Amino acid sequence: MKTHRIASTLFASTLLLGAVSLSASAAPTVSISGVDHAGINVPDLATAITFFQTTFGAKLESDITPGAIPDAWKTAFNWRQSSELKRFVMMRLPDGTGVELFQYSGKQIDHQRPHQDDDAATYRQSRQAGECAGFSQ
Repeated sequence: MKTHRIASTLFASTLLLGAVSLSASAAPTVSISGVDHAGINVPDLATAITFFQTTFGAKLESDITPGAIPDAWKTAFNWRQSSELKRFVMMRLPDGTGVELFQYSGKQIDHQRPHQDDDAATYRQSRQAGECAGFSQ
């Protein structure tokens, strides 16, 4: 159980550090006491659920398959109009932090790498193609 708590804390800390930067010379303007939940888009929800259960000891709290998402909502949240939310779940880590997992489908969604949001994969593929001659390792 202690390992799961450490892993949960590390996971939450990583999310928190990615979202908040504090100046070393000034007192923080916002005080954060914890993370309620983080949302993650995944290509395979069943695999992601199993991963969070076995790796972090997460428990499944809710499992929802919504109906069609209105076009106005997609526009407001910068979704592609062809995108549909297939299913989403809320997992709860042992320390209480929530992890919301989303699985989308749509003709403009694929699972080929690299994606614009995966800098490391983009860099590796670009290096293999010889497109990163000016970048150092």
